[in-house]
Amino acid sequence: MCLSTVYLEDRREDTVVVKEAASVIDRGGRVEIKTLFGEKKEVEDFVIQEVNLVKNYVILKRRDE
Repeated sequence: MCLSTVYLEDRREDTVVVKEAASVIDRGGRVEIKTLFGEKKEVEDFVIQEVNLVKNYVILKRRDE
């Protein structure tokens, strides 16, 4: 099973939102991230910019107004 790291804006260590995300759902300006153990985190005013399934990461970017 592959879990992904979710970052804000770029792949720097200081921008990590969740290290082992099992699901990432874009809710139209709010991104919902869940871990394998059911922990949930929401990020407001961001959308999904990139998903890399080979390297197991997701990058979120600030939503354009």
